[in-house]
Amino acid sequence: MTIKFDLRKGLIILAIYCFITLCLFMAADHLKRLENTYNETVSCTNIDK
Repeated sequence: MTIKFDLRKGLIILAIYCFITLCLFMAADHLKRLENTYNETVSCTNIDK
């Protein structure tokens, strides 16, 4: 019983860890895209001026 409980607990911890890692990866990717779009708009406005 204790082995099953520990296994379940380990799986939950692993799932949470994977979820957090995925969220961080997606957030970093989103920030990079935002930065790229911002740089593009800035360069476009500079060209217009």
